[in-house]
Amino acid sequence: ALDVSLSMEAQDLNPTRIEAAKKVISDFISKTKTDRIWLVVFAWKPFTSIPLTFDYSILEETVARLSTDNINQQRSWLQWTAIWDAILMSKTLFSKKEEDKEREKVIILLTDWEANVWVDPELAWLSAKDEKIKIYTIWIWSEKWWFINYNVWPFVQRQEIPPLNDTTLKKIASETSWEYFRATDTNTFSKIFENLQKLDKKDIEIEVKKTYKQYYSPFVFSLIILLGIFIFSMLSKTEI
Repeated sequence: ALDVSLSMEAQDLNPTRIEAAKKVISDFISKTKTDRIWLVVFAWKPFTSIPLTFDYSILEETVARLSTDNINQQRSWLQWTAIWDAILMSKTLFSKKEEDKEREKVIILLTDWEANVWVDPELAWLSAKDEKIKIYTIWIWSEKWWFINYNVWPFVQRQEIPPLNDTTLKKIASETSWEYFRATDTNTFSKIFENLQKLDKKDIEIEVKKTYKQYYSPFVFSLIILLGIFIFSMLSKTEI
């Protein structure tokens, strides 16, 4: 679940927060073999970008095209960060099939801001906890103030981004099965995803139906015809 709000254009990660996030997500997907993955993007509201799938190629293509323009944020009230709504939407995307109930369900949330709109945080994480969904939160943040430039035609405005207050995160992590990480630079960002790649895996059972088709018939018919021609030609001779 990826935050695409305007603050993700900050350049404290190289080249920007969102581009650094896209790179590590793409690397993560490319190393995934047996897990189904979905993709949610959010700013003032969450949207399902890709539902649960094994199609890693379409996931990587979609991630490559992501930007803060995917959600219209030209008005200030659209620039909020609905983190908890994103968690609730993510929760609904897991398979409800009976055979999938025992499979581990994990939400990996990437954001750089505090939740500042819509659903109460406690409601969201308790809802996920009740369904035994693990949440790994990666907070992209800096220990100093940063800024972003965005266009408000016909001008370019600068918005300051304060350091993150992680008091709420620590509280939630101490009371649930949450884990949260802080990506303060590109290297730590990559290492976080390397650790997540080592999550416990479960074998999946699949049913394979094999259909066989016999290809020898044309060869047999050809040999019979050739044999008939040979016998006819031999019998038609006065001497054998």
